[in-house]
Amino acid sequence: MDNMNTIFSLIMLGCGIYCLYVWLQIHRTGSIPANSIILPKDRTMDSCLDPEEFQSYIKPRLLVFSILIILFGVFGLVDAQLDLVSSMAAGLSSLLRLAVIELVNFLLPFAVVVWFGVCLYRIQKQLW
Repeated sequence: MDNMNTIFSLIMLGCGIYCLYVWLQIHRTGSIPANSIILPKDRTMDSCLDPEEFQSYIKPRLLVFSILIILFGVFGLVDAQLDLVSSMAAGLSSLLRLAVIELVNFLLPFAVVVWFGVCLYRIQKQLW
């Protein structure tokens, strides 16, 4: 299970770094680059009704998403080495201990991904 947590944390870290890179491109150039994180493959910025509104909406949310996913990835890697969450939940019953570990390692990052997906869905539905 530790190897799976490490792999999951590495994937999160890589995704967060890539999203931060996309945010930096948007910040530097002032335009949305073609990528599959914020633009589905069947949509382009040319077909967007208001590209400036899309950029102003998605830019801060992409930054928050990137930072949180990077932090979750780093925390997961540190936790895999030091068992921080397991030691914090050591005094709890086995079921409650498992619930705390799953909450910190999987449910919180999943909630952030769902939040970002909902944000993307709303703005894409509005502007395309």
